[in-house]
Amino acid sequence: MLLYFIQKNKSQLQKVVNAIDKTNSKAVEINFLTKAQEINEYLTRTIMEINKAKAKYRKEKFNFNFGRYKHHKPYLDSILPFLRNCTVEFKTIHSSKGLQADYVILLGLNSGGSAFPAEKEDDPLLNLVLPQPEIHDFAEERRLFYVALTRAKEKVYLIGERGSIFL
Repeated sequence: MLLYFIQKNKSQLQKVVNAIDKTNSKAVEINFLTKAQEINEYLTRTIMEINKAKAKYRKEKFNFNFGRYKHHKPYLDSILPFLRNCTVEFKTIHSSKGLQADYVILLGLNSGGSAFPAEKEDDPLLNLVLPQPEIHDFAEERRLFYVALTRAKEKVYLIGERGSIFL
């Protein structure tokens, strides 16, 4: 379903994405949360559950991709001392290119000024130097969403509002 969404752009190169883990476990979890307190409670609960479940296995690495902007970084300092079996690292989507993590939590899938997908149009001057202007809505945002989804080895958690075109 997610791959279909990303490949709606007919001018995009078609890709075949295969999961490493062929089990039937849910690889993407969608959560419709918008209030900061609800999001922080959910993050705390989810991270602590994974920390507890992975206690007998290898150390897990979280790579948090919080939309497009650094200011999406949540305050998780209160739980960091309790994490013995996983590490938590903040990355924007752009800074996570080429990296992988066991779990990715993507925040900010909302509408508005600093949301993901970004609704702000590119500078018209930029279109003068680009080979061809994009004809598909949110083409660059879709590519960035693809980058975020494909950073996870185990599972992706998507958090945003119900009206988000990405959810």
